Amino acid sequence: MKSTVLLALLALGITLAYSRIISPRLIAHNSPELNALRQRLPNEKLEKFGHFVEFMKKHDKQYKSLGEVHHRFGIFLDNFQRLAKSQAHERGTAKHGVTRFFDLTLQEFRQKFTGLKLTHPKRKFGQHDLTSAELLKYQKFDAPQAVDWRKDGAVTDPKDQGQCGSCFAFGAVGAIEGQWFKKTGNLISFSEEEILDCGDEQCDGGDPLHVYDTVAEIGGLETEDDYPYVADWGEVGDCGSDPKKFTAYVNGSRALPTGDEDLLGQILASEGPVEINIDADWLFDYDSGILNPDDQDPGAHPELINHAVLLVGYGEENGTKYWIVKNSWSKYFGENGYFRVARGTDRLYLVDTNPSLPLII
Repeated sequence: MKSTVLLALLALGITLAYSRIISPRLIAHNSPELNALRQRLPNEKLEKFGHFVEFMKKHDKQYKSLGEVHHRFGIFLDNFQRLAKSQAHERGTAKHGVTRFFDLTLQEFRQKFTGLKLTHPKRKFGQHDLTSAELLKYQKFDAPQAVDWRKDGAVTDPKDQGQCGSCFAFGAVGAIEGQWFKKTGNLISFSEEEILDCGDEQCDGGDPLHVYDTVAEIGGLETEDDYPYVADWGEVGDCGSDPKKFTAYVNGSRALPTGDEDLLGQILASEGPVEINIDADWLFDYDSGILNPDDQDPGAHPELINHAVLLVGYGEENGTKYWIVKNSWSKYFGENGYFRVARGTDRLYLVDTNPSLPLII
């Protein structure tokens, strides 16, 4: 019996070594090497392995070796348990499912696809920049029942930060695009890459408030076409901004009050899309609908806030009030690049840190 097991292990080792020597190509969903792993699996895992192969096909996943395939399949199985928990604790209309992140641990997901670091001095004690007169103006503002700045032409199409912790740049640039639209009537897609190349914060994370300050220091912002995004390849380079190509400017940052959803809605309706900071963990397996997880304690864990996004509107569906939020994980995430979260519940901690806007005079 022992000799049979040893021979089997030796054969598998030879197969793995042989495949690495003569087949340096990556292993895809239709690679013959997958049969070797399939044959080793117990019967109770075969169905899930079939789902995993379909996942590889749908999301064009490729791995360096059979060992990595085995490792990612194990994570895939663990994430099915997380998925069951997410759906069980969902009291909104959100549907949870298998997303492109399902071969990643939660730690890997946070590292690759978030990137918020709340380091700006204005973060201390929720300091904000609104005067008493501005606060009063917003509090008295007669906000409509529903707002969607996409319909008004103030929001560019969803972008993709790739495997780079640059959400802070995308959230801030989205707010700049909205404010520039309000100022000029022109919707322009601006460059996140210029922020990464010319500022002090790159793919290892940053703060949207620093982005506005960076643009003010540089002197202007180029368009996406003139300064395209490449950091999803891990290629953050030297600053290559050209003042002759500056299309917009920013005078500084505006930190908004913390912890008041009603006020946030009034500012959004009055001023345009607002950058907000959230706990992205609940987006790991989000598919569609209105998020309202019942096991999240609002305000209890602000340290979990790890992702910058763009608040573009709010509304109501079958009696449930919701926010509309633009993400930076491509148009294939969630609801065509967006997600909705219950309004009036502080879910995902969306008002636990300063929302922000650029100052454009």
